[in-house]
Amino acid sequence: SYPVVNRDHSATLLSDQGQHRVGIETNNRGFGFLNVTQFFNAFNDNLLKQMLIFGTAIGGLWANQIGEGGQAIASLCLAVPFVLLSGFAGQFSDRYSKRTVMVTAKTGEVLIGIVALAGFLLVNLWLVITAMVLISIQSTFFSPAKYGILPEITEEKLLSRANGTINMFTYIAAILG
Repeated sequence: SYPVVNRDHSATLLSDQGQHRVGIETNNRGFGFLNVTQFFNAFNDNLLKQMLIFGTAIGGLWANQIGEGGQAIASLCLAVPFVLLSGFAGQFSDRYSKRTVMVTAKTGEVLIGIVALAGFLLVNLWLVITAMVLISIQSTFFSPAKYGILPEITEEKLLSRANGTINMFTYIAAILG
């Protein structure tokens, strides 16, 4: 399943079972694109984490490099930056344009993806771990900007529904990633 933005700026979730309209109707195309962007942000985070977990598991690419319990490192690489930097990231999004923060974060995500790809191609555990930490930092800065921009791009009466829709896409991406 993956989301697609429609001409009316709503989002459709495509799956093997067909199309399912989800989300809210809005005259602002930014909301649909925000949902698609958030979907891929969460998907990339979780896909990289899962690949790192499988690579460090018994019989994985890096099982002999990291020792028992190495899979926990992937989870820590994703969680620790959120815990340490969330407060600062929220202040950063309040101080600077949320749109600029989001565009910069997404540009960073592409560059980090290249680092992760290089790590996998070179079978370099430490390069992949570095990419995992960087993608987590990127997501830490993207998240408050994403939620902070919602009141600017949706009507007040639709704000709760908008939050629910973006969370739905996040959970679907996390499950698929």
